[in-house]
Amino acid sequence: AAKKADEVKVNMRKVFELELAQLFNDTRFDIDISQCSQGVIESWFKESPRIFIECPLFVPDEDSAYLALDYKSAHKTADLCLGGQFNSLNTSSEEPTELPGELSSTENRICCRLLQRQVQGMQNLLFRERSALLGEVQKYEELPNSLNYIAFKVRFILENEVISWFLWLPISFFNEKRFSA
Repeated sequence: AAKKADEVKVNMRKVFELELAQLFNDTRFDIDISQCSQGVIESWFKESPRIFIECPLFVPDEDSAYLALDYKSAHKTADLCLGGQFNSLNTSSEEPTELPGELSSTENRICCRLLQRQVQGMQNLLFRERSALLGEVQKYEELPNSLNYIAFKVRFILENEVISWFLWLPISFFNEKRFSA
């Protein structure tokens, strides 16, 4: 499955660019996607609080996809989606600005749509269907089992900024049998 995921990564990048362009109107960006090890993700999760989103799937099987990002990335994502630019809370001071440790309902919805758009794009690419429901922020932060999911680090590259998140897709997305039929 990991080998097949590597093979579709170029198309995956194109799909994410198309899907995210609809979410982030009038924003110029590039996408970088790489598979990620469980150890890297576990150390990232220990650094500071994260937002963990689960999205129910029905194609190719009943399952879920997941997305995790930090609060700073979530706030920037919402700013970009709502206004096409980042809200600067304190640009004149050298002290780091403390962002709120929770999301507004609008920020929550945008982050959930971020997951849904990527998953639906992959479903359309691989299965010619789009069945992912809107994701929901989860209270738990138990990482998906690395035997059942392939983890990707997605980097959303803007002119002066990079926003990144982790995305877990079920291995059923990359099952060799589905591609040989």
